[in-house]
Amino acid sequence: MTVAVNTITDYKNKAPSALSIGVETTLVDITAQAGHYFICGKIDMNALVSTAPDILIVKEYYGVDETNLRFYNAWTYTGAQTNPILAFLGKMCFANELARITIKQTAGTGRVIPYSFILQVLNL
Repeated sequence: MTVAVNTITDYKNKAPSALSIGVETTLVDITAQAGHYFICGKIDMNALVSTAPDILIVKEYYGVDETNLRFYNAWTYTGAQTNPILAFLGKMCFANELARITIKQTAGTGRVIPYSFILQVLNL
């Protein structure tokens, strides 16, 4: 069987605006696709600082039943990060599954958090 990438969609924000404290911001929101797909990407948390400190929550949601997004996992980052890049490596989803990645800053000063993700829909 030959597998090829049918479509590629970029989700990136090289110059985003500062986050509003307490507001969950969607970075990636994927609806049902024509084929199975991979989602991967990175979030750059270099702007977080330890004074005051900034707190950032990153969340992942999936809709396995093709309708309802359900919480999957969350990571909380407090202050400046020694390794500021958070990488999402190759998550494989079935064609009709939903996927969403969000961030929410809960403390500190609203920061600019650049990110880039790529959606690759496969042609099987």
